Amino acid sequence: MARTTIEKKSFSDRLKQSLQNANYSPNSPSQLARQFNSRFPGPPISSEAARKWLAAETFPTEEKLLTIAKWLDVSPDWLRFNILKQDNVSDPQRMSGTTGISA
Repeated sequence: MARTTIEKKSFSDRLKQSLQNANYSPNSPSQLARQFNSRFPGPPISSEAARKWLAAETFPTEEKLLTIAKWLDVSPDWLRFNILKQDNVSDPQRMSGTTGISA
């Protein structure tokens, strides 16, 4: 099933947020590719492939998405679908210091 433009954009936004929360540049495809490739057991990705993820042009395979999620300490479900589980300690809002709860 082809990914919609909205799904790709949403993934790209969450990827950039996760990179920033982990103190990586959300604007550096070469850094993303280098860091990803050091963790992924399969064939390496190019900087161009990383650029396409950041630019919301393509979506990584499930195996690659799982590697990204583990590396950036976020839920694969959140990264892919924006779904947070109750027991998820990798809530990106917690990592950025906001809870969304007001007093």
